[in-house]
Amino acid sequence: MVRIHVPPLRERRDDIPLLLDHFLDSCSQQYQVARCEITPQAMDLLVEHRWPGKIRELRNVVEQLVVKAGGAPVKPADLPADLCRRFNSPPVVPIEVTDAAQPLPVTLVEQMLQHGEPFWSTVYPLFMSRDLSRAQLRAIIKTGLELSGGNYRVLTQLFNMAPGD
Repeated sequence: MVRIHVPPLRERRDDIPLLLDHFLDSCSQQYQVARCEITPQAMDLLVEHRWPGKIRELRNVVEQLVVKAGGAPVKPADLPADLCRRFNSPPVVPIEVTDAAQPLPVTLVEQMLQHGEPFWSTVYPLFMSRDLSRAQLRAIIKTGLELSGGNYRVLTQLFNMAPGD
């Protein structure tokens, strides 16, 4: 018996664009739709994803993209929400709140999404010390829900919270 060790896809990031290209061709042919192209920003997200489901997960994602895109370029917004976790960021614009408080600094949301800081050490202490208003807290949660497509499970991942939170 010969054993061949194939490292996980997350350790072979250089293979991802090649596999994407192959799956784009095969899925486009299978579903008889025009081959879509992946924008550089979407490609960056795809390459940086950890791919816990390995190559099968990658193929499933490409299959969904091909069917949904119908030949149009695939942008980051077209990717499944779990792929954008920690890499997707909201527009760099202050979030407006409805009360007279200061606008929420986008840096709190960026700290969670881009730098992987947990909600419980980034936002919660500010709220408990009353440095963050309820309206600002609602704006943060609303931003997370918009980014996660209303999925609370994905929201907890985006905000680096434990699954049971």
